[in-house]
Amino acid sequence: MKTIVLSLGLLLGFFASLYGQKSETLFENAKVVGAFGSPFLEYGKLLGEEGLMVGGGGALQFQRFFLGGYGIGTNYPETVYNGNRYVVNFGHGGFWLGYTIPSHKLFHAYISAKTGWGRIRFKADRNDKDRDAYYSDRIFAFTPELGVEVNVTDFMRIALTGGYRLVADVDALPASYTNEDFSGFLGGLTFRFGSF
Repeated sequence: MKTIVLSLGLLLGFFASLYGQKSETLFENAKVVGAFGSPFLEYGKLLGEEGLMVGGGGALQFQRFFLGGYGIGTNYPETVYNGNRYVVNFGHGGFWLGYTIPSHKLFHAYISAKTGWGRIRFKADRNDKDRDAYYSDRIFAFTPELGVEVNVTDFMRIALTGGYRLVADVDALPASYTNEDFSGFLGGLTFRFGSF
């Protein structure tokens, strides 16, 4: 009888300890230490033409990593289809995730990935409204990058990166245009202003 009571007591104690334990979660130990706003530039090729894309974003800083959103676009490339010249308007936006280590050092590693959705439009003129586009297609974009960041001041950091823009779902433009026309290697310059 003592053995049964002791066994039941141990079993109840075991289940009680399980009940009192807190579930582990992804952000359990993540503490928000700040936030930042960030203009950035990407230099690469679209449709074989080199040019600059301009964007911006913002994020919450969780010690070594950050999580936020971004948007970027351009209308520098031009293309000719069926004898007609078009200005290409290309842009996308979505989630922005990054990691810096060791972020307290003057120079440190910077890793970032932008995952978003956007649109490609072929227009007759740069000033045409989006609804006046001759061709339009919704796309998915994924841009991982790796580089070096420098702490300029307590509230400003600059990252110089290299990366690759992967574009998918190009299927509503004329058949001669593919995902590869809008994908490619790029160089980036990111300015982060805020609290780190």
